[in-house]
Amino acid sequence: MAMSQNRKQLATLGGALVIAAGLGAWAWLGVFEKEKADDARKEEEARLFTLDVNSVTSLTVAAKGEVTELARTGDDWRIVKPLEAPADHAAIESLLDRLSTAKRKKLLVESDGKPEMFGLDAPGVRVSATTTAGEKAELAFGTQNTFDRTWFVSARPGEIASADAGLKSAFEKGTFELRDKRVVVFGDDGLEGLTSSGATSWSLVRSGEGWQIAGPAPEAAGEEMVGKILRTLHDLRAMAFPTGDAEAYGLASPGLTLELRRKDQPPLTLRFGTVGDKRYVRQGDGPVAEITAAAVESLTRRSEELRAPPPPAESAAAEAAGAAPAEPAD
Repeated sequence: MAMSQNRKQLATLGGALVIAAGLGAWAWLGVFEKEKADDARKEEEARLFTLDVNSVTSLTVAAKGEVTELARTGDDWRIVKPLEAPADHAAIESLLDRLSTAKRKKLLVESDGKPEMFGLDAPGVRVSATTTAGEKAELAFGTQNTFDRTWFVSARPGEIASADAGLKSAFEKGTFELRDKRVVVFGDDGLEGLTSSGATSWSLVRSGEGWQIAGPAPEAAGEEMVGKILRTLHDLRAMAFPTGDAEAYGLASPGLTLELRRKDQPPLTLRFGTVGDKRYVRQGDGPVAEITAAAVESLTRRSEELRAPPPPAESAAAEAAGAAPAEPAD
């Protein structure tokens, strides 16, 4: 009888413990889930830019006294104002990525903020965006808080917030910084020939997997040197896009002209000019670009520099044949 009573007590105690554990788990999960939901809400509220950047089709960046308007076509971006030009894809993607992660540090004014008190009546930097669905958003930077170096920002009407000191520089881009600075764009696989005239004259033609120096007696071209020329062309970047007549940049009578012949596509012609200590290049009828003197020097090669080096055995034999006879011993 006593044993039966003990079993009942143990069963009752076990049930109570199970119920207590269940209640504790429910309470803990309830608190945890609430905290998790609160954190997610605060995270969303802290975002300065709420649009999906992948659906953004137009951008306006006002900074450095310039207003640059950009439009997306497929995966490409173009500047449409103040001029028509390809945009720097990496620069735009970096700007969009920074927009998607930008967060405020603190909400200072929830509504009816006076923008002039924070320099937001005439923001120094402003980024506006529109999506495919016509949704719009804007992020504006006012003056800097001299106390903690944060920036006063506005992303919603009436709201004033603070943002990290380094955030403004991510969007403080003028037209030149957002512009594609590449001088020439081509694919190596489709390139069939390269001809230089002016300062140096030679012609390269693709031969199987390699290159040859064209002429009455074609010679194999050195892969390393051809690779350097192609890399230099790929890496050509404008330091500036000067305006005015191309003749003013020595391009009416170019010192060097390079023609890139491509399979099933029109050739690309680059003309290089010199004025004083500055170097310029123009592809076809495109914009004039100022480039470094070092880039031009890398492209100004003599035909003999393009020859493939002789095999090691031939080189050693040539050295041996040309070696001076040994001096007789005293």
